[in-house]
Amino acid sequence: MRIRLLPIGIALLVLAGGCCDSKQPLYTPETIKRDLDLAGTWEGYDPRLEKFDSDSPITIAALGDGKFEARWSENLGDAKTPRVEKHSAILRGVELNGSLYLDIELLNPAQDPLPVFLAGEHQIVLAQLEGDRLQLASLDRHKVKACAAADNLHFTSGEWGAVTLDEPTASLQKFVTTHRNKIFELSGEARRVARPQAAD
Repeated sequence: MRIRLLPIGIALLVLAGGCCDSKQPLYTPETIKRDLDLAGTWEGYDPRLEKFDSDSPITIAALGDGKFEARWSENLGDAKTPRVEKHSAILRGVELNGSLYLDIELLNPAQDPLPVFLAGEHQIVLAQLEGDRLQLASLDRHKVKACAAADNLHFTSGEWGAVTLDEPTASLQKFVTTHRNKIFELSGEARRVARPQAAD
């Protein structure tokens, strides 16, 4: 199962391997990466088209203190029933043991049952930012489930095979850093095509 939350990979974030989220945030005030530079317009690489998708850009605005708002639209209709839905999410960069993660909260979900189901939960993504290129790796639900069971972490299994971690932030941080090389799968790549215009 592949679920698009932000258009990267097929746009900014594609959760590969199914749904996996957390009831608690990954970030704390001490671990937010406040110097992270994500602001601008991004295009995600579409592996089906073998090119970056210029038709579905995402705009990311800095809100201060390491917090960003991402906005994008997606065309869910066809020629007979055109329908464009607008989405937004809050992103926070988290630095743990020298690695960068994104904590993503979906806002204003569409009426589709999957985004509604995911609203209010925290999506956790391993990120690598080099200049204007961003690579993302998403939590794989099967690997998370196996590692969480081995560590006696609380999680729930829901519809569509979703896995939701149900642990305090401190335990979540320890789990993610301990199993970093086991639980993430590469899920997307994006490039920044424009930076915010400087204020006059």
